[in-house]
Amino acid sequence: MGLLRNARAWLGASLRRRRFEADLDEELRLHLELREEKNRAAGMGAAEARQDALRSFGGVGRAKEDVRGVLGLHWLHDLAQDLRYGARSLGKWPLFTVIAVSSLALAIGAATSVFSLVNAVLLGSLPVPDPQELRIIHWSGITKHFSYWGVGGWDGVRNHGNDFSLPAYRDLRSACREDAEVFGYVPTYEGVLARARHETMSAQGFMVTGNFFAALRVRPLFGSLLGEEDDRPGADRRVVISYHWWESQFDLDPGVLGRQMLLNGSSYTVVGVLPRGFSGIRTGKVPADLYFTISAQPHVGPQGWRMDSPDSWYVALMARLRPGVRPEHFGAVIDAAFKGISGKYLGEPAAAVLNGRQGIDENRGDYGRVLMPLLGTVGVMLLIACANLAGMLLARGSARRHELSIRGALGAGRGRLVRQLMAECLLLTLVGGALGTLAAGWGGMLLGRVLAGSTSAFKYDARMDWRVLGFALALVVVTALVSGIYPALKAGSAKSAGPGPMRGGSRSRAGGTLVVAQICLSLILVVVAGLYARTLSNLLGVSPGFSVENLLIFHANPGNLRMTDAEVRTYYSSVQDALRPMPGVTSASLMPYPFLSNTSQVDDVAVPGREKDGGAAHEANSMDVGDSFFETLGIRILAGRGIIVSDTANAPKVAVVNSAFVRQFFGGEAPIGRVIRVRGSDWRVVGVCADTRFSRLWQPSHPTMYFPFRQQTPGSAFFAVRTALPPASIAAQVRRAVDRINPAIAVDDVSTQRELLDATIGPQRIVAALCGSLAALTLALSCAGLYGLISHDVARRTGEIGVRMALGASKAQILGPVLRWALAIGGLGIAAGLPLSYAVARVYCTNLFGLTTGDPATYAGSGALMMAVTLLAAAVPARRASCVDPLAALRCE
Repeated sequence: MGLLRNARAWLGASLRRRRFEADLDEELRLHLELREEKNRAAGMGAAEARQDALRSFGGVGRAKEDVRGVLGLHWLHDLAQDLRYGARSLGKWPLFTVIAVSSLALAIGAATSVFSLVNAVLLGSLPVPDPQELRIIHWSGITKHFSYWGVGGWDGVRNHGNDFSLPAYRDLRSACREDAEVFGYVPTYEGVLARARHETMSAQGFMVTGNFFAALRVRPLFGSLLGEEDDRPGADRRVVISYHWWESQFDLDPGVLGRQMLLNGSSYTVVGVLPRGFSGIRTGKVPADLYFTISAQPHVGPQGWRMDSPDSWYVALMARLRPGVRPEHFGAVIDAAFKGISGKYLGEPAAAVLNGRQGIDENRGDYGRVLMPLLGTVGVMLLIACANLAGMLLARGSARRHELSIRGALGAGRGRLVRQLMAECLLLTLVGGALGTLAAGWGGMLLGRVLAGSTSAFKYDARMDWRVLGFALALVVVTALVSGIYPALKAGSAKSAGPGPMRGGSRSRAGGTLVVAQICLSLILVVVAGLYARTLSNLLGVSPGFSVENLLIFHANPGNLRMTDAEVRTYYSSVQDALRPMPGVTSASLMPYPFLSNTSQVDDVAVPGREKDGGAAHEANSMDVGDSFFETLGIRILAGRGIIVSDTANAPKVAVVNSAFVRQFFGGEAPIGRVIRVRGSDWRVVGVCADTRFSRLWQPSHPTMYFPFRQQTPGSAFFAVRTALPPASIAAQVRRAVDRINPAIAVDDVSTQRELLDATIGPQRIVAALCGSLAALTLALSCAGLYGLISHDVARRTGEIGVRMALGASKAQILGPVLRWALAIGGLGIAAGLPLSYAVARVYCTNLFGLTTGDPATYAGSGALMMAVTLLAAAVPARRASCVDPLAALRCE
């Protein structure tokens, strides 16, 4: 009960501190008055009665401290008093306060901004109830024969993937019904042609199983969602739309329910709208606009899929565990069930379950490899800021030795002084942390937008949440402890010193050590930034092998309308013919996908007569292109000819190959007229073109074959338009010309080849810019730290310098020791930083191009830059030392 009373008293007094203090004053005053009256009744005079009452009471201040101690409030009172005193003290040193708060705000803000991205990419969860219950189902094995449409891979021994056949989904769901609810989905990889009002556009579609929304526990904003009854053949065609689609296409019209939409020419009824916060289960991707069941595949799915065939694997599976089911148990159940149904298609089949809390994200690992080193970089920057603040506090503590000595002489113990100094440090870090966190809220979103602009794959929401705020608070506390504890302990042990400046002595070893550490850490960031800057420079200097400027790219997919092959060829020819005579267009041609878009198609190749040179089959990239393709792209023809109009379906099958293909498949022999066997047919080589950078700018040229699209089964296609004007100026005109051919086919993915090239090096550009910015900030912090240390040293040695100048020392003799000391500190920091920089670069700089992690030029340039910064920081204090007035210095001494 006593503890409870104390706690209640503490809480009440904390909330009503002013009233508590007033009541305490009133109570003590009454005690004194009663004692005075007693003394006057005993015959004492008024003054003598008052003095005796005070003496016998033992002091009002001491009594207040005793009461606060009984109630447990003395520390709260001391903290409030220390913070008020610290605020007044910092206000007397405005330059010191501004520099300290600014450096802390920069460091904490940068660290929090990067962590907000790390939180969004690596720590975020799906916006559904209880996401920790979700699991992703994977398979692995040695593949035999089946059609696989999903995202998979090969680890050198076994294939693996996340997509199953529709019959396999049904069997697995039935086998695991007691342990989990298994559900599936299929993205419409090439989009859906949607006509909501009067315009046809390409939308992102998602085919889902009937239990998809029920398993995720998603509720509609209004209307209804898809259910089991919608996933049966012959069911009504129903579609659920996302909030974004409702907003952009229907202007948030609540009457959207019951509206008819044309999807790939088939009519669907809108039955529900998803809540605003639901962005799907594929994080880091553009959210789906439309959701319909897998039974809609014949209408909205790509042609060639056999929906109910056990040979077609295209349904990605997830599961929600039922209450009380352990993930290990569910993994064993799903593995046993999968082995029983997949023996025909896989050798040594196995299934595994992964944590699905964060959803499906193929890019998380790639961005994680970039963000974690970046988080380490801002961590180094924060350490430099801590060292800088600690050095400034050491210098300030030395300047306040006289004040601290007087306070000690008046009875303040060492612990009390240390608490006072730590309160000032905490106040600095709180203000700096608050400003940094405010800046981080804006900076994280800006950084996310910059990353999204550099690569279309980055679609994460880097908002502030409790994790980010907790991280920022932890940074503030850690920064206060790391920066303030040693300076506070050192200053708190100050002995009595006379007034006036301190006499010269040995330089501060602690301050020098901190500056050496700052230079060492700064060098690491400068080296890393230099390596990435040189990587970006090398990439920008790479020739892609074709002309990038004035090249407009757009996509069209008539296959969604279920056209025949002949109709698709006719459509593509009509688009080419409509584009070429347009004003400002010099040439136009079809291509299956743009260069430098991280897309490729690979086919097996056999060269008759060269089977002994490495086997019957090799792999090469392939592209089905239109006539004038090489002229439009600006790819040189080295021998023979390119693709021409007469290369039709009835003409002999021909191909153009690049130089890399000739070197690999013909050993440098003349290829013109030779035959290659691809896709079950023989093709005669009629031309050789120059090599191009195919998928990524940093990847070497691969063997590539180009075929006339009229001699192939055409699929989805892009068009390249060479312009004499800026491409953006004729984009609308091009769209109108294509719409006139068939308004039901949407023109989408409009961009320029320059934008695609910039996007392919977007991550390198961003990393180089961020590392460069952080390196510049740390250089500024290190420069400020060194400047403060040398300025403090010059100030404390003013008397010595005055004596030396009075005895005839020249300015050069005064400048020399100061600059030599700065050079020594810089040399020590650089000597310690070079091997550390190499070790860090070996671990984190894994995506370099055109240089190694031990590039001598980068290390030499970084060391020279650090030494120049060191001399710059030392120049002003050194010059001030050389201009000391001997008479003024001696009078001060």
